[in-house]
Amino acid sequence: MVWLLRHVIGENREVAITIRNDNGSQFIAQSVRKYLKEIKVNHEFTHISTPEENAYIEAFHSILERELTSRYEFDSFFHAEMKIAQYMFTYNNIRKHGAIGLKTPQQAWNEYFCSFPTDRQQSAVEPEVRLSLTICWRMKIFEI
Repeated sequence: MVWLLRHVIGENREVAITIRNDNGSQFIAQSVRKYLKEIKVNHEFTHISTPEENAYIEAFHSILERELTSRYEFDSFFHAEMKIAQYMFTYNNIRKHGAIGLKTPQQAWNEYFCSFPTDRQQSAVEPEVRLSLTICWRMKIFEI
C-alpha cells in the first residue's frame, strides 16, 4: 500500500491532500499511517457503519449500481468482470463529470499532472524545427 501511495501521491506537490477512508486493514497498518504522516498527508477515518461520511465513493457506488448492475443480468463472473471493465473505461475516459468542469477524469488527471515541469533538460533545437507529441499518462510524460 505504501508503494502505491508513493506513486500516486508523490512527495513533491503544491496542494494539501486529505485521504478519508474506512477502517480497512490496508489503511490502519502502521507503515501506511507512518508514511502518510511523513509526507504530511492528512489522514481521516470514517466512523464505523457511517457510509455517508465517505460521500465520493458512496456516490460512485450508487452511479455504478444505477448505470450498470441494475441494467444487466450477468451470466458469469467473467461476464460481470468484462462489463465492469468496459464501464470503468467509459466512466474514466468518455463520460463527462459535472464536478470537474464537464471533463473526463482522465482529462482532469492529464491537465493537472502534465502542468508540472519535467525533470528533463530542454532541447537546444528551435521549437519550430522539433516535432514532438507529448503524451501524459498516469503521471509519466513521454515524448515521441
